[in-house]
Amino acid sequence: MKTLRQLISELKDNRISEKLLNAIEIIKREYFVLKEYKHLAYENEALPFIKGQTTSQPLVIANVIDSLELDKDDVVLEIGTGSGWQTLLLTYFSNKVITLEIDKDILQLAINNIKNFIQHNPNFNYLLNKIEFYNLNIFKSKDFIEKQERIDKVVFSAAIKKVPDFLFNKLSVNGIVIAPIIESSEYQKLMKYVKLSNSNIKSEFISFVSFVLAKE
Repeated sequence: MKTLRQLISELKDNRISEKLLNAIEIIKREYFVLKEYKHLAYENEALPFIKGQTTSQPLVIANVIDSLELDKDDVVLEIGTGSGWQTLLLTYFSNKVITLEIDKDILQLAINNIKNFIQHNPNFNYLLNKIEFYNLNIFKSKDFIEKQERIDKVVFSAAIKKVPDFLFNKLSVNGIVIAPIIESSEYQKLMKYVKLSNSNIKSEFISFVSFVLAKE
């Protein structure tokens, strides 16, 4: 069983930014895994979660967050709240996080995990006020997205065939989308999209990954 320091060291060897390593040291993963897997919280691997899902590997989450190039003024859209660990890390580096979770039980568990962390770390109570939680399916939420004042960064926590056009339309210029794009039944390509202008989207391959498939 690895310690938090060993996980931090492994992530550092994989060129994760120092500022994110510091956040991971503070926002400890042990608060966001199931009770029976807490002894494995600092292994660099996905862990079983409720309803047959898994919590993502720390290195994958770290790569996603670094690739988003977060700014303290950013409004972030997270699609798939999961355990809430990524949600809180995103919030730590941004102005606001709008998180959508299709499964109400998973959403409630994420909220409970975040509140439990804050209860034990009250100095971070301000982070909770920066999160908006919604039980929504992104593919049926075009009107909801269009009503948002702005969206600067988007992260998908489930594999999709393509990023919906209405998301790119709403995304700020120079905004970033990170999404696992389905390539086969066995893996996906983690892609980074940067909106250079209303008609120009630059794409970049990050890594091969294996995420749960999004429900459309």
